[in-house]
Amino acid sequence: MYVNNATYFTYFEQVRCLWWEKSKIIPGLSASTVIEIAPILSSTQCKFRRPVEFPDSLLVGLSCELVNRDRGDLRHHYVVYSENQAAIVAEGTADIV
Repeated sequence: MYVNNATYFTYFEQVRCLWWEKSKIIPGLSASTVIEIAPILSSTQCKFRRPVEFPDSLLVGLSCELVNRDRGDLRHHYVVYSENQAAIVAEGTADIV
């Protein structure tokens, strides 16, 4: 049984929500700039590199880029790594406004 493609977006969402919980400050802005409004996910994409067969242990990494300092727009970059395959199985991005 293979992991459904839509599941990767759930992985992205889970790590994105965890990131927001841990980080209330927009990267690249001063430490006093606190996010006081809810972010909006404007777009997301995923490039599937390899199929993942269940069961497997996956690690999902996130990095963040400030793309519009004035508005505070962010781009998240995701990497999904399969421990069984010892390889990256998917990469994605999300634009957040």
